[in-house]
Amino acid sequence: MARFKFASFLLAVATLLLVVSAEAQLGGLLGNLLGTVTGVVATTVSSLVKIVDNLLFDSHRIIIVMDKGTKPVLDAVANSSTAVWTEAERIQNIKNIVDALKLHAQESQGPLVQLLSAAGIQFKSHWITNTVEVLDCPLELIEKILALLSVKEIIYDLIITLDPPEPTADSTSNTVTAGWGATKIKATNVWASGNTGQGVVVGTIDTGVRGTHETLASNWIGPYGWYDPAQKTATPYDPNGHGTHTMATIVGGKGTGVAPGAKWMACKACETTCTLTMINTCAQFMLCPTDTNGNNCNPAKAPHIVSNSWGTGQGMTYFQPMLDAWNAARIIPVFSAGNSGSKGCSSVVSPGDSAKAFSVGATDTSDALGSFSSIGPAVNGLIKPDFIAPGVSIRSAWNGNNADYVSLSGT
Repeated sequence: MARFKFASFLLAVATLLLVVSAEAQLGGLLGNLLGTVTGVVATTVSSLVKIVDNLLFDSHRIIIVMDKGTKPVLDAVANSSTAVWTEAERIQNIKNIVDALKLHAQESQGPLVQLLSAAGIQFKSHWITNTVEVLDCPLELIEKILALLSVKEIIYDLIITLDPPEPTADSTSNTVTAGWGATKIKATNVWASGNTGQGVVVGTIDTGVRGTHETLASNWIGPYGWYDPAQKTATPYDPNGHGTHTMATIVGGKGTGVAPGAKWMACKACETTCTLTMINTCAQFMLCPTDTNGNNCNPAKAPHIVSNSWGTGQGMTYFQPMLDAWNAARIIPVFSAGNSGSKGCSSVVSPGDSAKAFSVGATDTSDALGSFSSIGPAVNGLIKPDFIAPGVSIRSAWNGNNADYVSLSGT
């Protein structure tokens, strides 16, 4: 059973954000930095399995992985220059990547699309990963799909179950002083220099964000800054609370965020559960944001950093195309190290255990590692987490009302 732990976004990533903000046009540094995050931690290790002949049901929610990967396409079209980019150069690079990935998916998915269309099956293509999502696929069609030479494998759409939130009400709702974490990492000194993260846009793939909260209402980017794949809602909301808490810890006002001068955008992949298909959809949105109906994607609206408060299993390669695309676009992927510290060494979860992502563990006020914080190295031998930073009893915004706050712990 995959599990979700509520947690504050580790303040180290927002510190990176402040550093990035100081770089002219967010250039060469973005080409090397990757990511860091909090919260959703899944422990399912048998999540992505090739479908053979042991299917238990007559129809299935599946993801079809095409044989032709995306990495060669990205290597061919992405700007590999290490020089500082102008914003126009950054946008053009993302456009080139998006156009190439779309064409690659169209060409390699052609026979599959013909088969699904002829069978009257509803499906959705994800060009960022070159995969196809099928919501209800009968067994006899699965056999035909597997017979296509263009298909590498079929995987089940993993469902990540979220634990119910257990916030502790915070009696103070209007403080403007920095939290202990921001003070500990000396973010206040950076603020004093005039750098509060201005010029940076942070995206999040989470449970949504309460966009009207007093800490976040003023720095949402607006159009092309929100996508709810399931409900197609017009404005940001969060029925869970976790996404609001993490977003405010990054960019929130009133002392909650480390980079209150940055802007934010969000894609809602989780509610009571997350699915791989929703994550794929949101990952694609972050590379080329769309309107609230999922149309008219605009690479000029892509964020500089993406906060991902979720994880599942270890050593999983399924997420690599997403990470490759973000890296090629110089979008920094930020992930949780995991809240599985009780399992001991090598408990960091995917995708945070990848070399293409930053992962972060949690410390308390005395700089001791949080008891829940996942421990490295990664199962592939990489030194992980990449950072540890304040993550115990972090006070931030909550979703109950526009002045609601709680203190939560996590990586």
